[in-house]
Amino acid sequence: MNLTNILFNSQLRNNNNNTVYSTNDNNDDHVVVVSDDNHQMIGMMSKMGKYSTKVVVKSSAHVSYIVGKQGSKIRQIRQETGTFIQTPVNGEEPIFVITGDKDNVLLAKNKLEEAANEFDFNIFVEACTYKDGDRIRNNLFLPARYIGLVVGKKGSIIKRIMDMSGTTIVTPKVNTLNGFKIHGTTGQIRIAIDMIKDHILTTSNVMIEEQQPNQVEITLIIKDLLY
Repeated sequence: MNLTNILFNSQLRNNNNNTVYSTNDNNDDHVVVVSDDNHQMIGMMSKMGKYSTKVVVKSSAHVSYIVGKQGSKIRQIRQETGTFIQTPVNGEEPIFVITGDKDNVLLAKNKLEEAANEFDFNIFVEACTYKDGDRIRNNLFLPARYIGLVVGKKGSIIKRIMDMSGTTIVTPKVNTLNGFKIHGTTGQIRIAIDMIKDHILTTSNVMIEEQQPNQVEITLIIKDLLY
């Protein structure tokens, strides 16, 4: 590891209060993540010719899959590409930041995107192959910090949603992929998802955007309202 990586890694490893700077109008590339305590790192990284970019994935579930058990997958990507990869923590937006030589950064970015696509494919196939009469399964993803709110104390909220919608809902385990697996008819699943959204909206000062990239996966994008 060279001096640049040592300085950059030591500055970022234990700091969760980072500022993202972009030198590109579309905010996709050339992103440098710098500790709020030391903005001089921007100049150091520029002089040493380091290149940074970010990879945005759809959910914390994708982050968990890419990182792997105890960080095994992300460590392998770091070693194979010789890059520093900052991973998001629970509660943060699902954005990876990669820093290193440009060719290596682009290689690492490609590997992260491939892993995210692999996760999408796996859950799609798993859900599509589930069949129980007219009952199907949908995967519902939402930010990890809202899982406890939806489940409720001793499962009270999620049980009520299941009873009222006629669905069976498998709750994600703590520190694992944060997708709810909802089993039922198409109509029952729709009722359950709407009830989950209503519960979040009535208990939090947020707005919710629903995204459905395919027939078996729904992601709730939840944003705080600032006023």
